[in-house]
Amino acid sequence: MSTTCVFSHIILTAPSSAIADVYCNQLKIAKESVPFLRNSSVSCVADPDGFRVGSGGGTLNALQYLLKHNDIVLLQSRVLIIHSGGESRRAPLYSLIGKAWTTLNCCVEGGVIASPLMLLIREISNFSVNIPCGSIVIGSSDVMLDIANVHSDQLQFVPNCVHLVTVPESPETAKNHGVIKLSNKIDMDSDVCFVDQAMSYMQKPAIQEMDNCDALFTRHT
Repeated sequence: MSTTCVFSHIILTAPSSAIADVYCNQLKIAKESVPFLRNSSVSCVADPDGFRVGSGGGTLNALQYLLKHNDIVLLQSRVLIIHSGGESRRAPLYSLIGKAWTTLNCCVEGGVIASPLMLLIREISNFSVNIPCGSIVIGSSDVMLDIANVHSDQLQFVPNCVHLVTVPESPETAKNHGVIKLSNKIDMDSDVCFVDQAMSYMQKPAIQEMDNCDALFTRHT
């Protein structure tokens, strides 16, 4: 795995200016403390005018901020945008700084106590080691991913395409999320990462709908 982040620019979105100020301070501390981020520009941008604009609007707003405040050529850069809601209702200790900054009982490079956000950035970076210049990767801070394995460096991303990162799940879990139907059936017991064509997308489909569309590999996945 790489010891430096693959992304030239990392932007964290926030729902308000007040939360963005807190995130900026946290990002500054992380940038100074974590060697993994030493070659990356990190910043935070709030949703415009205090309105929550969703992940789509937040992405466009982040790109606009990036182009306005940085001397950047997108086709020569690799950009990571991570969306964060900024609240932690289930963990009141982190209600001010958000669940993305929860302290975990492990460390990242430099001996710094890990947070979900730092682990997420490292995981996405290791997974994206082969993405071409000009790529924009979008993620969410409310997930913990385990997608970068020993085969990640063998992934070849198709140029000028939108790539979705998916994982196999049980139908009972999948019915509460977005589901992608792939063009090929794969070995669900394999941990090999691969690129395949997405044939269709379903949003929170019923199990019967997934079965009718041939999106189920077995009765378990």
